[in-house]
Amino acid sequence: MRLDPGLRDAYSRAGVRLARSLLREEVRTQAFLSERAAERLRASGAARVVPRRAATLPHDRESRGHGQAGGRHV
Repeated sequence: MRLDPGLRDAYSRAGVRLARSLLREEVRTQAFLSERAAERLRASGAARVVPRRAATLPHDRESRGHGQAGGRHV
């Protein structure tokens, strides 16, 4: 988290920029849900289904104790 001088609020204060990267489990969940949605569309009679390609990680990154919402498990 850092202040972004290019982003200002109604009082001219710098806005906050939040940055994070995807965790391996989030990518796996996205792929799983995308395939299940495609299966349901096919079962419903969709003529053409193009599942969204799963996101990729810049490197093999695990959660290292951080929760999905950003909290830390001790």
